[in-house]
Amino acid sequence: MLESKGIPVQYCQFHQLMTITQCLTKHPRLTQNIELRAIALRLAKTHELAFEDALAEWYSGHGDWLKERDPETKRYSHARTRRAYFSLVRNLPNLFTHEDDYLQEYTRQTGKKIANTTSPLDGRFGVWKNKLRSHRGATKQLTFTMLCSFFSERTD
Repeated sequence: MLESKGIPVQYCQFHQLMTITQCLTKHPRLTQNIELRAIALRLAKTHELAFEDALAEWYSGHGDWLKERDPETKRYSHARTRRAYFSLVRNLPNLFTHEDDYLQEYTRQTGKKIANTTSPLDGRFGVWKNKLRSHRGATKQLTFTMLCSFFSERTD
């Protein structure tokens, strides 16, 4: 919804890593999972092109393994690894929004750094929900206007 209005969206890198951990565990045993988790752990310390290259290299080495199916059930043999890999691929366009040229220019002009996680928002969601709850009958336009005002509030 926000992207259609020209508002850039940053997917929280911390939450992406939690998805990977849920799929692969903290201590994976398979070599392919160990390598994929290592790539995911570099998420906050790397740039988009390097991360994309690492994912492509991993897939070129393990793509056939990832496509294996159980002959009896016809299900993928490595479903959790597939979920982790395709989650990274699907969310890749929004994982590095904070690096976009437009946002870098904004950072230079305002001196405000664009976060790669949602941690600046933590603790605020409950406040916003309570404010919106008292306006349950509000139109979508009014709700959108209120949300915009919440995001523009200074929390320095």
